[in-house]
Amino acid sequence: MKKIAIDLGGTNIRCAVLNEQYEIECLEKERTVHTGSLEDNIKQIVKLIQNCSCIKDEKTTIGIGVPGVVNEEGILKYISNIPELEGINLTCVLKQKIKVPVTVVNDANAAAIAEAKIGAGRNFKSVYYITVSTGIGGGFVLNGDIVKGASGYAGEAGSILIRKENKDSFGSKLFPGSIECYASGNAITRRGSSVTGKSLKDAGEVFKAAKNGELWGIALVDQMAYDLAMMCADISYIVNPQIFVFGGGCMTIDNPFFDKM
Repeated sequence: MKKIAIDLGGTNIRCAVLNEQYEIECLEKERTVHTGSLEDNIKQIVKLIQNCSCIKDEKTTIGIGVPGVVNEEGILKYISNIPELEGINLTCVLKQKIKVPVTVVNDANAAAIAEAKIGAGRNFKSVYYITVSTGIGGGFVLNGDIVKGASGYAGEAGSILIRKENKDSFGSKLFPGSIECYASGNAITRRGSSVTGKSLKDAGEVFKAAKNGELWGIALVDQMAYDLAMMCADISYIVNPQIFVFGGGCMTIDNPFFDKM
């Protein structure tokens, strides 16, 4: 049985074909469309799926990770980085267009389960996964099961308040003062653009400036490291995981904030 795994992010959408050993056999990547049209987002997802030749196999299954909460009814909630999808049942929409089983889950929860079962957390009973990408998300796995909470919001690290703030959310729909508003890729990009007066493309430009010794870049990276460390400290006092596992678009091998954090 082939599996198609889709990572639907605020910046990029990736589609991978996996074999029975969860090895990636092929991978496609595009910039996520942001036209304000739900139909354009659906068309992009369907196109990537159809580009995978194994979709003709009746045994194919599809799993989609989304940057928001999926409630008990399958409705997508609080998708701050792809607001076009908020309020819809993506599973039902896609099943009408593609005649194979589709499962939609929170992306951080999906990554947390993967890391706990076959990744960096596989030898631990309690694993807290954090994704630092366009936004910030999290998932907590205890004894092999994801902890969802009463409404599916458990583990959502991006909402953790690290400051008493009420003025600027830096593009996030979360409360001003939350970690996503200060240390996500989107927030770092916006803050860097504000400091430099330039329109930066992504957080990588801030990281590059820090590595090159530019003081504005160093200051933003230092604050990012501190804020993420505060977030981890808060989580530690509540659930005390055996291990934190970090992933996401900002977690490149040579990122300048992880060691400081």
